[in-house]
Amino acid sequence: KKRKKKNNHIIFVDTPLNHPDRVKRERAATSEEIKTFYKKLNKTLKYLSSKFNKKIIICPHPTNTKEVKYLKDFKISNKNTFEEILNCEIAVFTLSSAILSAVVYNKKIINLESKYLGNYLSNFKDKYKNSLKLFSINLDNEIQLTKSDLIKKMNNSISNYKKFIKSRLITD
Repeated sequence: KKRKKKNNHIIFVDTPLNHPDRVKRERAATSEEIKTFYKKLNKTLKYLSSKFNKKIIICPHPTNTKEVKYLKDFKISNKNTFEEILNCEIAVFTLSSAILSAVVYNKKIINLESKYLGNYLSNFKDKYKNSLKLFSINLDNEIQLTKSDLIKKMNNSISNYKKFIKSRLITD
């Protein structure tokens, strides 16, 4: 609580499309699907950066050595993801258990969806999205929201964090 928070940037917590859990349960994403996904992701991250006038920092997944090259327009963090979450204003996720830290730190969260995530990753993502009633942006569609709409939708999600923490993160 005493730690001074910077809150001057947006982070994207990366999960590779060819996450081992996805590959094991369905199939690997093709190189064309990966390129298309990251093209749409870049466009969305640039949109968010311009709307909030904040820089984007990428928190790469430890196993993602190949796909990070698609995010070269942004700063790639060499810090721990949890440290970046503490110091961000907005945390953007497709899916990651690190989202729980953003919830505990009461951060604004934007969930990203895309058909390119595949069934397994999409179903996994939906568990967090539905439990926390997260605001989501579909990368496959054009975004047409004002800054105030984005803030309102993120703040609506924050109102669900305490209940989630009490029911899902704190033991009896």
